[in-house]
Amino acid sequence: MSENMVYGRTPIPELIEMTLCHLNERGYSPQTVENYRRVYDKMREYSLQTHISFYNSEFGKEFIFNCYGMIIGDKAQGKLVNRAVIMLSDFQRFGMIFRQQYIQADVFSPGYQTLFEEFMKSREKRNIAEGTIKRYRHFLHRFEAFLLNRGVYSFSEINIHHINVYIQSLSSYSKNTVSASIGLLKFLFGFAYENGYHAENFSDRLPHMTYSQARRLPAVFSESEIELALKYVDNNNPTGKRNYAMLLIAARLGLRVSDIIPLRFASIDWNQKSISIIQKKTGIPLLMPLPDDVGWAIIDYLKNGRPKTGIECEYLFVRHTPPIDKLSSNVINDLRRIVQKAGIKIKPNKKYGMHAFRHSLASNMLTKGIELSEIAQILGHKSTEVTEEYIRITPDMLRECALEVDV
Repeated sequence: MSENMVYGRTPIPELIEMTLCHLNERGYSPQTVENYRRVYDKMREYSLQTHISFYNSEFGKEFIFNCYGMIIGDKAQGKLVNRAVIMLSDFQRFGMIFRQQYIQADVFSPGYQTLFEEFMKSREKRNIAEGTIKRYRHFLHRFEAFLLNRGVYSFSEINIHHINVYIQSLSSYSKNTVSASIGLLKFLFGFAYENGYHAENFSDRLPHMTYSQARRLPAVFSESEIELALKYVDNNNPTGKRNYAMLLIAARLGLRVSDIIPLRFASIDWNQKSISIIQKKTGIPLLMPLPDDVGWAIIDYLKNGRPKTGIECEYLFVRHTPPIDKLSSNVINDLRRIVQKAGIKIKPNKKYGMHAFRHSLASNMLTKGIELSEIAQILGHKSTEVTEEYIRITPDMLRECALEVDV
């Protein structure tokens, strides 16, 4: 594919058809292509309504927000729609589509394999979380696919122009993803130069971009809003009973979704009314009291909602369609619909998912004057320094610092 092959002035309907054709050529399944076509059909209608003939990134953002009530990059809440817009942007600008998942094969090409594997081993030695390592590997596969598409078959052939164009290709992704990708490239090029895989060290020439957790904190719900949202969960069916129990755990205990999904029968001590886990993100053990309403919600699900498993399954919460096993991480993606039904107002630039319950719990405890050390213990933080990030989401405390807060 030529570096100059872009479709900036191609009318939106034609650009859509070319993108769909490219998907077919890349081996995407007919059903997947059809799913994207439905999103693109809605985009065609939106372009006619707004009298916009040519696609650009701003049009894509406005389409997602006005037609779906989401912001681009909010993958947890609208994975298909978000992906459709990103693919259209990639094809328009670079004449190619980056596959969302490269880890199926989990093998790098010959010109990159030795370096990338050695680099990943150097990252693993730093005791980085398993989920982060997988994310790094995904970033490397995407970077490799971009280079191979441009005829760069060996890492030593990379020049600064390739890097600049690749960074441009990240523009449709969230700020957090862009920051993480550039940060990883800095480490990669420094490692490659030090170990003789490239004659130049491009790490200092990459843009400096930091996007901290504090800048991307999700929406925060008041206690009354949390109770209202819980009332709108339909727990009269098996799936609803499961989701209600999981949401209640997040709201009452502040557990991360990555710790709720793998909860096992052995995690609960019914006699002591407690839950004990090893946190996936930090590896720190956590012992918490089991509130009565959480306990009864779990019991209701186990007795009246959880399907029978052919092979004994140790997980509390399971899939309700075959194969009946551990849940995937996107199980509570319908939280947005619950919040909308409850009439809770959310600012357009704020994300909200399961993690919003965790931040809300911290915010509400801070408002009540609970000490940071106690909140850190409840949330399983390594130190109060981590917990201090949550202060920034409490308007009353920010006012004490004489800062203007948009509430």
